[in-house]
Amino acid sequence: MVICEYGCGQEAQYQLKNGKWCCCEFWQRCPNKRKETSIISKLTHNTESYKNKIRENTLKQFENESSEDRQKRIEKIKTTCNSPSYKEKRKQISIDLWNDGEYRSMMMPRMKKSFEHRQKLSESAFHRFENEMEEEKHLRIQKAKDGAKKYFQNESETKRKHRINSKKRTIEKIKRKYPIFYKEEEMRYNPDKPGEKEIQIHCKNHNCPNSKEQGGWFTPTNRQIEAKIAGLDDNLSYFYCSEKCKDECELFNLHSDPNRLDEYNKYKDQVFKVTYKSLQEYGNRIKNLNLRGRDNEYDLDHMFSIYNGFEQNVDPEIVGHWKNLKIVKDSKNRSKGKKSNISLKELMNKIKEV
Repeated sequence: MVICEYGCGQEAQYQLKNGKWCCCEFWQRCPNKRKETSIISKLTHNTESYKNKIRENTLKQFENESSEDRQKRIEKIKTTCNSPSYKEKRKQISIDLWNDGEYRSMMMPRMKKSFEHRQKLSESAFHRFENEMEEEKHLRIQKAKDGAKKYFQNESETKRKHRINSKKRTIEKIKRKYPIFYKEEEMRYNPDKPGEKEIQIHCKNHNCPNSKEQGGWFTPTNRQIEAKIAGLDDNLSYFYCSEKCKDECELFNLHSDPNRLDEYNKYKDQVFKVTYKSLQEYGNRIKNLNLRGRDNEYDLDHMFSIYNGFEQNVDPEIVGHWKNLKIVKDSKNRSKGKKSNISLKELMNKIKEV
């Protein structure tokens, strides 16, 4: 039996071009060599000075790069990464690594720990902000903004431009990441601002000058685009250039379909009955319930909304459960509209905890 000449002690399977025998097709995959490479990388590459040097070199390279060279570089990367041979090669490397018992035993605890950590952070954030008052929320947001300003105050103009451009939403990115959204919405770049790639779309209100019917366009906010992408399955989620257009559009609310409106009102009445029972039996468990009322400007909010419950055919007993009730500012409750603050899955988990 021939032993691997790279120090792992396993049986050699391949003879390399240099005449040496190795346990893997490439000497870099030998477990012993991987360990050595990992140690060297941590000592040399995992330092702040090395990272800054690489970052500066990359920025200099991109700064002096012409638009044609940049386009060629991107196309070359896309062509290489999308080629069947490259994908098959990467797939085989992953399979070979995962078939290595030592690598698998090393990665499994890390993956489990990473998943548990993310889940713990998510649950912690939810419980932390569940009963947060308006003033506390305002202070938290302001603190985050001040921290961001301090973090970027010494940032150079070159780094700032690179950071903004790398995160900027473009039609090309939307087409690649959200193809369904791209097919549903007609988009273009603002012709009055060439080079800025400012996305424009049509207003859904057909009477508006910015609508498709009137041949108009308007620039939505990033928040509007994010909300539309997140609520793509909601047929009532459309783009409007103003609140006036939204109120005037028949497609925005259920009143355009009287039969469906009657069904919704019946469902809402059932939820209110369950909610009343929940308040009678478990009102002492709902934080700040005594603040409810017009004089105090606080409302009772269904965190998973009644409208979403109706759309998803959720049992009214679930939507009206006391775990779904929360006291919030009336202005916040009005601005929320038909949206939900939590998902149905999160609500079911809260109910199971009882």
